[in-house]
Amino acid sequence: MKKTIAILAACVLAASVFAGCGGNNNSSSAAESTTAAAEEATTVAAAETENDGISGEWVTSAFVDAEGTEYSVADYAALNGVEASTLEITYAFDGNGKATCTGLGTTVEGTYTVDGTTVKTAFEGSSPEFTYSAENETLSVTDAATGVTTVMAKNA
Repeated sequence: MKKTIAILAACVLAASVFAGCGGNNNSSSAAESTTAAAEEATTVAAAETENDGISGEWVTSAFVDAEGTEYSVADYAALNGVEASTLEITYAFDGNGKATCTGLGTTVEGTYTVDGTTVKTAFEGSSPEFTYSAENETLSVTDAATGVTTVMAKNA
């Protein structure tokens, strides 16, 4: 049961990135604020991301549970009775502050900034913050509710 909850939480984390994709019923002031924030983040990010090692495509490579046990995507999916494809997420960072996230058959666009080893993303409805490890060439994000960490590896 605990592992089922963990996998559901991982899916919710991944799906939350896509929450803004449905309907177009946002208020214009919220949309304007989002646009202004995205433009500002893009301007700031362009200066910060030029040689940051973040640019490129990152794919889900592993999950680490709250106890520290690491699983491949296939093993974690099998352990929790779901298809591995439901856990495969791809983030792409263009080096100029723009990002895309693709998963569950949907792609959303957003922005990102780099502050030391923290990669702050902003997508409509979700703003995951990743920790970058230059040594391991990984990005990771931990779900606070479950303690499950999603590890992303740079796509060669």
